Amino acid sequence: MKQNTCALVLAAGFSKRYGSDKRFSGQELLILRTLKNICKTFDSIYLVHRYEDKKLISLLENINIALIQAPSIDISLGTSISVGIQQIKKSAIMYESCAIFLADMPNIKKKTITALQNIQKKNLIVRAKYENIVGHPVFFGNNFFEELCKIKNQEGANQVIKENKLSYKILNVDDIGVIEDIDYPHEG
Repeated sequence: MKQNTCALVLAAGFSKRYGSDKRFSGQELLILRTLKNICKTFDSIYLVHRYEDKKLISLLENINIALIQAPSIDISLGTSISVGIQQIKKSAIMYESCAIFLADMPNIKKKTITALQNIQKKNLIVRAKYENIVGHPVFFGNNFFEELCKIKNQEGANQVIKENKLSYKILNVDDIGVIEDIDYPHEG
């Protein structure tokens, strides 16, 4: 386990396609399934949640996760990444990198996360790929934290990746979990 890498979980979305708050769906709640996998691999976990998200805050209050409130307006994937990385930069720990996860991806294997961690460096962006489809998590070295703090769009960090192709590495994995997010009730 790399102590100098943290995880950032994006959980501020509104589950529009799902039809209800998918974070709380399933016998074992989706958000807890996702976090269980991440907690096996990271000591430092940050989670961006909706503004005044009392239900989620209450659920996670006894888990060692730093909760970060998203702004009340202008919520996008980019905004969530930006506020999350800003908070991580304020931490007493100088992380070499940060792995960005989506809260609706509970099936990523620990060995996949570990393989990504093993090649991550502060000057790299490392992403998993399964059968020619890129997925999550995406590891960003701290050289990219300033750029990540500035994004505000719905595309998340895609522009940062496009602008830094020479620093972008893809790891082919045998793990469908890196592309398998839960968007509809029948998937979860």
